Amino acid sequence: MLSALRKAGQVAFGNVTLSKNASLISQKQASTLLSQETPNLRFVNSTFLMPGDTRSKDVMYQQERLPYARFFDIDQVADKSVNLPHMLPSLNEWTEHMKRLDIGVNDVVVCYDDFTITGACRAWWTFKVFGVENVWVMNSNLAGWKAEGNPTETGAPKYLESKNIRSKDDFNFGFNGNLVKDIKDIRSWMKKNEDRFQIIDARSPGRFIGTEPDPRGLRGGHIPGSQNLFFKKLMTDQGTFKDEKEMATIIRQSNFDLNKEICFSCGSGVTASVLYTAFFQLGVQNTAVYDGSWSEWAVDLANPISTQQEAQAQVM
Repeated sequence: MLSALRKAGQVAFGNVTLSKNASLISQKQASTLLSQETPNLRFVNSTFLMPGDTRSKDVMYQQERLPYARFFDIDQVADKSVNLPHMLPSLNEWTEHMKRLDIGVNDVVVCYDDFTITGACRAWWTFKVFGVENVWVMNSNLAGWKAEGNPTETGAPKYLESKNIRSKDDFNFGFNGNLVKDIKDIRSWMKKNEDRFQIIDARSPGRFIGTEPDPRGLRGGHIPGSQNLFFKKLMTDQGTFKDEKEMATIIRQSNFDLNKEICFSCGSGVTASVLYTAFFQLGVQNTAVYDGSWSEWAVDLANPISTQQEAQAQVM
């Protein structure tokens, strides 16, 4: 079934064949796309740092990056009208950001993170929400890219030197609301108490049951009825995704009902996107991300939460 799904979405770029029904691209494939000068190839540096990390993403981008990479800061490509971290921007705001970065709706977009695949997954999901189909996550990082002898650039972004002629249609983005859930959706699910819905929380088991401090100082626990799958269980020590068979085994052993409509949650919608990306790669595509996640749910004291005692049997 997975092979048929992949084949149905196949698209060829020179010597590289990818599938729109897969989320990942290998480092070798990304390197080939670059070396064969694939038209409208866009590397997107979407490095993510957890709250409390004082390093500057902008400085790191200036110091070294993939050739012609754009800097996609999820804290800037965001809705600034709400007091929540990196919420999705409006369609108009998104379009203006893409014009500035010279990324069109039909471009070949490869998202990557300097350290892990975390930020790349959030960026990938965001591109998917806004209707970009030719977008993938490079299952590697900057160190892995350099280790294979691939080129990098430093200083001022080279893409600013290019004179790319664009038409209005190049920025004709859309918005796929099926990939996003908001707090009203979650409350509605809880009120209906229907068996066809399932929330999977990507945070650590300690944060899920409320025994580990929240990095944003929020109250501990989880949305009642949700289950836990720590996103790092699907990752290697190098911060990349494990192979498909291993990920599939982990998900199968977690006893999720993959026939249900699934919504991923986390602290602020970032590591939920890691689960979204992994499930998509494995052919599970009846899924969405709760964009506000715990940062939105926990601040409203009217929202119910579950903690350690009720969650013991749910932690995977």
